[in-house]
Amino acid sequence: MDRKIVEESYLAFSPSLYLYALSLTKDERKAEQLVSEAYYKILCQTHAPDQMKFWLLRVVKTSFIDQYRKKQYRQSVDLATQQITFTESFERKGFQIPITDEDVADLAKGTVDYISFSYYMSNTVDSTKQGDASQVFNDGSSYSVKNPYIKESDWGWAIDPEGLRYALNAFYERYEKPLFIVENGFGAIDVKNEDNTIHDDYRIAYLASHIKEMEKPLKLTV
Repeated sequence: MDRKIVEESYLAFSPSLYLYALSLTKDERKAEQLVSEAYYKILCQTHAPDQMKFWLLRVVKTSFIDQYRKKQYRQSVDLATQQITFTESFERKGFQIPITDEDVADLAKGTVDYISFSYYMSNTVDSTKQGDASQVFNDGSSYSVKNPYIKESDWGWAIDPEGLRYALNAFYERYEKPLFIVENGFGAIDVKNEDNTIHDDYRIAYLASHIKEMEKPLKLTV
């Protein structure tokens, strides 16, 4: 990301971002932290997002919700203030939906016990190369490119067990909930032997490498 673009957006948008963050946190220091985190994330982008101000506002809101989910703010933030983020879209359209303190408390208690997800592959993108999105068959985007450092399946799916470890660490850092991998497997063009058996050492190797990477975060309490 071009630093000049980030600096210009900071001068233009940071005051309104700060006021929005302050309306969520009711705390000046925490509001400043949310704005700083939003600009750190935009620095990590390869190109400027469309409608940058709204992208930054969404990052501020998402970061606040993430911290709220982890109960970091539950002792210092009045639950009723969460009505702002829940009802603002309705109010803009003229709808008045009453939310009681009991409703807000129920929403706060109604969190999941664990996070489940599926993992098959990682995806590598290059912002300077855009292809035909209709020809992308590996759940990537029009900016997807081959990763020259890892192998692929017969169908062009990246084989990246370290990506699973990254996902586990990222999910746990964000949600601090038990994680449940519901799907992970390997598709290949299997060939049967004369006795109708299939010796799929490649599938065994795939699962073994992913299980090995899955074990590593367990040592870090994930």
